[in-house]
Amino acid sequence: MLRRLQHDSDALNSSNRRTRVPMTDEWRQQFVEIVRRLGEHSWGQVSDEMAKIIGFRRLPSDYAVLWSLHLCPKAQVAPEWTPKHTRELDRLVKIHGKDSVFLAYQFFRQYTPGMLQVMLRRLGTKDEALDPRIFSPNGIPALRQRLANAQKIGF
Repeated sequence: MLRRLQHDSDALNSSNRRTRVPMTDEWRQQFVEIVRRLGEHSWGQVSDEMAKIIGFRRLPSDYAVLWSLHLCPKAQVAPEWTPKHTRELDRLVKIHGKDSVFLAYQFFRQYTPGMLQVMLRRLGTKDEALDPRIFSPNGIPALRQRLANAQKIGF
């Protein structure tokens, strides 16, 4: 079994177990293929398969978040989140509570439950109107470019 974050590279120094290692495009492609083969809710198995490929282990929840916010087809084509969506989400939370799965399937069908979870955590903060796929205002131009590319590809 592979030990967590053990690798020959300096970027993966085993003394610093929480070093962030970005996903390469090749790893992303392999990740998408594995998810399509094993299914969207087999994150433990996905984590095991990816550990064999990339040489270290990420948490299954890391892969679940990566999939639901960025790589699943629904997240790729979801429209950009707007302040109007935030107001609607706030209104619905007061009526129905903070169940992201219920809200996603009943009222926000164009977004994944993971995206709604991010927006529920952001309600009442300065970032509540930001799209769930970005982590800072600096990411907005990159998100718009990614959405435009996804539209061209035909997701």
